[in-house]
Formats: sequence, C-alpha cells, structure tokens
Amino acid sequence: MEIRISSSQTLQQVKDAFHELLPFMKIEFFKHSHHEGEGSPKSDMIQGDLLIGDLVHGHEEGTISFDWDTKVFELEEKLNEYFGLNVQIFRKSGNLYLESTISDEWSLSRVKEEAEEFNEL
Repeated sequence: MEIRISSSQTLQQVKDAFHELLPFMKIEFFKHSHHEGEGSPKSDMIQGDLLIGDLVHGHEEGTISFDWDTKVFELEEKLNEYFGLNVQIFRKSGNLYLESTISDEWSLSRVKEEAEEFNEL
C-alpha cells in the first residue's frame, strides 16, 4: 500500500486518502511530535483546511509505502522523517476512534483484526 502526499493537498485530503486505504483508522495532524506510546494533546491538533505545504519540514511531495506488517508507530515515523509531519494515528473501536498509544506496537493487520472483531459484537 502507499499514500501519495504533496504540498498542494489539504490536510483533509490526506486524511481522506488515508481513511480510504485504512477505513478502520484515521490520521490527525499535530503541531508537535510525540514519542512512541505517548498521546498528543487535543489542543495541539491542526484542522484539515491547511495545506500540507504550510506544515511540511521535509520533502514537498512523495509517496509513503507500507504493508500490513508495518507497525502503527513506524508509519507515524515515516511521515515525520520524510515530510516532517507530526501525526497521530487513531484506531476504530466501535463508533469511536482511539488514539494509538497502547497500539503503537501493533501491526496494521492487528489493528484491522481488532476493529473487525469489535464491530462484530
């Protein structure tokens, strides 16, 4: 799988593309980075109408590749290292999205399985 990001996209466009690839997850953008296993304060969240180019501190455009074995924190790190974007990935749990603090070490396939199992209940 891969997600293409360019400086001309809005944050919302990237969020939508991410959610289309991984419907059991969502991505949010933040002003500051966080360490593996840590959350990001909601007050740090950036709204989706900004352009990626207004935030990027790396490449202006590119493609991030990942697979089902990629861990949540690894995908967050890829986005930070390549684009300088501070992101937090949330996983779906029923009708809610939970910040991926305890699931940072989970693979994308595990997050998907957990979301599917919870939705079956």
